Amino acid sequence: METVLNMQPRVSATAGDGAPSADTLVSQMAAAIRAKLPKPLRRQDAGRRTFSDAAGALGTVLGQEMDRFNRLLATMDRTLQQLGAAIQGLVVMSSDLEVMYTGLLNNQVPQAWHAVAYLSLKPLASWVTDFHRKFKFMRMWLTNGSPRSFWLPGFYFPQVGPKRPKRPKRPEP
Repeated sequence: METVLNMQPRVSATAGDGAPSADTLVSQMAAAIRAKLPKPLRRQDAGRRTFSDAAGALGTVLGQEMDRFNRLLATMDRTLQQLGAAIQGLVVMSSDLEVMYTGLLNNQVPQAWHAVAYLSLKPLASWVTDFHRKFKFMRMWLTNGSPRSFWLPGFYFPQVGPKRPKRPKRPEP
């Protein structure tokens, strides 16, 4: 399906029926996503018990999750800003930005985000909604301390390392 979407012709000028151009659609989408990006998670905003000795390993997990989400947030902000500037003609449209442009037009999560994001097969609109929910969960944990229960899909969920080859079974004596 991705190949079919990428093969579709793109029209840069407005169509005769008054539909907005692809540049306009992508610019608006990028600006809307960027405008709603949350502020980074900061240790200074932590509740008094969030990183206390009693939190122990949970504080470490939260710190690691914060680092991952902040890296993703910075990547999203930077690439959306660059894409907007490229569409306006202020910077050169690189091949990476062209791929991002096409991805946004096709409601796909940009590859630049996939490189630093959690695994997901959702289309862009659902992915952005999910990102905001995950970020909100982390911010609540940061400011209010450890929750009574954890929303497991809210984590980056580090995958188990590479699959190890199965050892052949030993013949029974």
